[in-house]
Amino acid sequence: MQASTVAGRLRWLCAIAMAIAGATAPAANGQGPTGATYYVSASGSDANSGLAPEFAWRTVDRVNDATLAPGDRVLFEAGSTFSDTTLMPDESGAAAHPITFGSYGFGRATLGAGVWLSDVDWLTFENLALSGVEQGILASARADVDQIVIRHMAIRDVGVAINSANASNDSWTIADNEIERTRDSGLILEGHGFTVARNTIVDTGLDASIGYGKHGIYLDAADTRVVANTIRGFSANGVSARRRNSTIEYNRIEDGPIGIAWFQEDPLPGTSTWRRNTIRGTTSAGIYVSPVDSAGPTRESFVIAGNVLAKAAGRSMDLSETRGTYAVRRTSSAQRRARRARAHRRRARAQRRRASRTVRRGRRAPARRHAGRRPIVLWTGAGNRR
Repeated sequence: MQASTVAGRLRWLCAIAMAIAGATAPAANGQGPTGATYYVSASGSDANSGLAPEFAWRTVDRVNDATLAPGDRVLFEAGSTFSDTTLMPDESGAAAHPITFGSYGFGRATLGAGVWLSDVDWLTFENLALSGVEQGILASARADVDQIVIRHMAIRDVGVAINSANASNDSWTIADNEIERTRDSGLILEGHGFTVARNTIVDTGLDASIGYGKHGIYLDAADTRVVANTIRGFSANGVSARRRNSTIEYNRIEDGPIGIAWFQEDPLPGTSTWRRNTIRGTTSAGIYVSPVDSAGPTRESFVIAGNVLAKAAGRSMDLSETRGTYAVRRTSSAQRRARRARAHRRRARAQRRRASRTVRRGRRAPARRHAGRRPIVLWTGAGNRR
């Protein structure tokens, strides 16, 4: 492998690492616990203190009644299901000391009635499973919910996996989750300053009775980064962006009508950057920009660079007029790359055939003997050295 190729790949890998590092920067929440740890077990009792596995609480209702403080943790017994009620935290954590909800033991605990958030901040949810509910994690539309971390969760067979329903919600991090089989969109995100990184979002929008568009990620959040996710099998758009300054990069988006789409629902213009995505199997467009939507004609500016587009049908890119600007660079379809590779192979085969014919035309000249020297054999013929 040529040194320039190796250096290019190293630069590309470094760019991904830097993008992901930036995507997880808000995890100041991730500092170690400084408060109490409470345990919840299917064999526990709500009369217990909850402060050790042998003195565990039994129900989600007991957790909802608890007065938690910044730095506290609530851990549910892995392998057990807790479905008596929805988890509804009342208290907030703090910047360096979030309140954390997770599992203890091997595997994940399952919360069978989901999570409801309203007027709380600085909470972390990790290593839990949610299934069989209409809303996996739902934030109220009537009160702000900020600085939420959702990571290493398994959310399956739900209506919507994660729903931030308030446009004032700020600074959520949604990372390293497994989301599968949603009836509506996988993620519905309203707000500002979200980070969505390294999630696997598969088979979304399965309920055909829902009349509106159902997406892998419904992105109605400004200044949001969507980085290094795998999104596969969606009903409408892989990522449906609606607000200014979206950054969508290093994602793998496959098997649906439109890979990345823009609809102008933001009254303010910005610049959205979509780069280094691999988008395959689309049937309408790999990348689409709508000419007009609820906020009027499209006015966003776009930087679209270095994407690999391999459509199953439709167009690779369908970019309508914008009052902003377009900068489209180094975006090539997989078909064009394949054509270039085939042409290169044809040229290489032709060169090998010419070389073979040249060798066959060559003739071996008689050996010349020189006193005191070994015989010298000379080759003649076009293209051969004497």
